Amino acid sequence: MKKKTISVTSASIYAMLITFIISIPILIAYYITTGVLKPEKTLVKSIKLYEFVIVVSGSIVVHELIHAAVFSVFAKDTWKNVKIGFQIKTLTPYAHCKVPLKKIHYELALMMPGIILGLIPVIIAFNTASILLLYYGLFMLMGAGGDIVLLFMLRKVPNTKKILDHDSEVGFYIL
Repeated sequence: MKKKTISVTSASIYAMLITFIISIPILIAYYITTGVLKPEKTLVKSIKLYEFVIVVSGSIVVHELIHAAVFSVFAKDTWKNVKIGFQIKTLTPYAHCKVPLKKIHYELALMMPGIILGLIPVIIAFNTASILLLYYGLFMLMGAGGDIVLLFMLRKVPNTKKILDHDSEVGFYIL
C-alpha cells in the first residue's frame, strides 16, 4: 500500500493555478463568441447576497453528494461505505469512500462534480450567452480544483491498481 497525499495548502495553491489555467481560455472564447465578459449592472443588483450564499452553499453540498453518489455506485455495500462530512480544522467539506475502488471508478467520482456543476453550466452559458451561468460554472470548476489535483496525482498510477480514499488527508492509497 502506497500513500499519496498533498497538504491542504498545496492542494489549494495548485487548485487556484489550475482554475486560472482553465478559466483564461474559457473567458477568451466566451468573449470572442458573445462580446461580453461583464454582467449588466441591473442584473448584478437584482441578485441578493443571501441568494448568492444559498446557491453557493447548496452547490457545495451537491458537489459532495455527487462524489458520494458515484462512490456508492461502485462501493461494496453502497452507502454504508460512504461518509459525508465537514472537517473543521481545514474548513473543508468532504465525501469519503471507506473501501477501495478500481482506479477508473475513483476517477469518475472525482470528475463528476466538476463536470455536472462546472463544465455543463459553462457549455450552457456559451449556448445561451448567460454570463452569470458562465461565472457560476467557472466558480464550480474552481471548487473542483482539489479534485483535479487528485486526478493529476492519479495519472501515473496503473489502471490495474485499486485506490483507497484517504480518510483525513487530501489524497489516497494505491493498493
